[in-house]
Amino acid sequence: MIRAFTADDMNTVINLWLAASIDAHDFVEPDYWHSKIDTVRNDYLPASSTWVYCEDDEVKGFYSLLENKLAALFVDPKHQQNGIGSELLQHAIAQQDDLHLTVYAQNFDAVRLYKKHGFTIQGEQVNMYTGHPEFIMTRA
Repeated sequence: MIRAFTADDMNTVINLWLAASIDAHDFVEPDYWHSKIDTVRNDYLPASSTWVYCEDDEVKGFYSLLENKLAALFVDPKHQQNGIGSELLQHAIAQQDDLHLTVYAQNFDAVRLYKKHGFTIQGEQVNMYTGHPEFIMTRA
């Protein structure tokens, strides 16, 4: 079930985001992700429209939209490769069809997921915080 994020989900979503970020981005030092916890908690999540995927009262994934930008899509590493990412992405597309996003070029699983759902690479840039290349992808 996908439902709207509530304040009660905050700690669970932060922990899920941290675990999934470290797991998916092994080319970025874990300290970087730890240094971003307060920013995610205090800035990104409150500013975005966030939805969580729950099963048996357990949050297994979430996504966040900032207008038509898919700012985040994360699935708990223990529950990946079970279709949760696709369900979350389909839900996000239903909310905002003309989405765009950035994704690390080395995050091959995420790039594959986005392409599967109609996103195309429009360009490439270097992430100003990590120095790693990322793709700019759109779905129109």
